[in-house]
Amino acid sequence: MAKIYSYLEVDGKPLIPPVAKPPQTDALVYLMEIDGRHYVSVKKDMPKQPKEIMLEGPVDLKDAKNSELAAMLKQRSEPKRKLAFERSAAYPSLSEQIGALMKEFLQRREKGEALHPELSAMLDQVLDVKKKIPEEDLGLE
Repeated sequence: MAKIYSYLEVDGKPLIPPVAKPPQTDALVYLMEIDGRHYVSVKKDMPKQPKEIMLEGPVDLKDAKNSELAAMLKQRSEPKRKLAFERSAAYPSLSEQIGALMKEFLQRREKGEALHPELSAMLDQVLDVKKKIPEEDLGLE
């Protein structure tokens, strides 16, 4: 299981990462910098570090005193931001996702299923817009 460590870069002394032998290249993943401290996720034991970098950890993110740090790392760390960006680019557009849901709910309602009143009203609005602004047949389908 990965562990979280923090450190300072002082006088050009870098963190010494754990040794990773191929194919494992993710023994250390840089997360982010907060108030001058760098945070990393480490899957192996950390080697001895120069005292100047003031290595701290592993940090227990489940400890209540670290809850703010845990929230920041979960929301804003570089791997999380990259994952969110890659997924959002790969997902269908929100309009396609909502369109598929509305079609499903229309089908359920037409089969007699009672929908929540707010959902039913939203579905009526969508159908009304489609009726007022019909899609033009461009011969593309």
